[in-house]
Amino acid sequence: MDKTRGKGKAALPLAQETAKAEVDRLAPQRSGTEHDFVNRRLLVARSRLAESPGPQEVYSAIQDIVATLIGCEEIAIFEYDPSHAALLLKWSSGINPDPYRQIPLGVGRMGRAALLGTSYFPGCESGERPAPPHEEGLTACLILQSCHQLIGAVALFGLLPQKPKLEDSDYGLLEFLEVQGAEALCYARQSQMPIEKKA
Repeated sequence: MDKTRGKGKAALPLAQETAKAEVDRLAPQRSGTEHDFVNRRLLVARSRLAESPGPQEVYSAIQDIVATLIGCEEIAIFEYDPSHAALLLKWSSGINPDPYRQIPLGVGRMGRAALLGTSYFPGCESGERPAPPHEEGLTACLILQSCHQLIGAVALFGLLPQKPKLEDSDYGLLEFLEVQGAEALCYARQSQMPIEKKA
């Protein structure tokens, strides 16, 4: 028997419960046809994350959600490393990964967002500083937190040509990803931890 995955399997129903609660919380914020559209997107995202048993599957699920439901094919996914006080790149698609290997907390828009624990969207900061070259075209930087602890971040760069900017209906899904992306990564990490044997 594989003793390294028992923890993750036990936690998976809880992850699904938490995701369902988040869908129920966010979906009623819209009404009518828009409510149905938003609800369908949240349910798809919830299902995709709940089926992800390990970190690589979570990264892939987040990429798929961002590409198919938001319309962004350029993405970087980070996990927080407290020993380096930095975001470390774990997954990327559609970008040159080299400038993003390690983002120190407080440095650039992504590093400041991680330090403050607040997701970044263009124009959300008063007196916004110029972006470093590798952050030009940054559409959003979602900060993933669980129990007020920094877990990681998801950076989106650009959108599909037919979509000039994020739409109102996108923000509920991005908020969902902030919460459930962090939860999914936490459970995925637990699934990789060996279970201590009783004496």
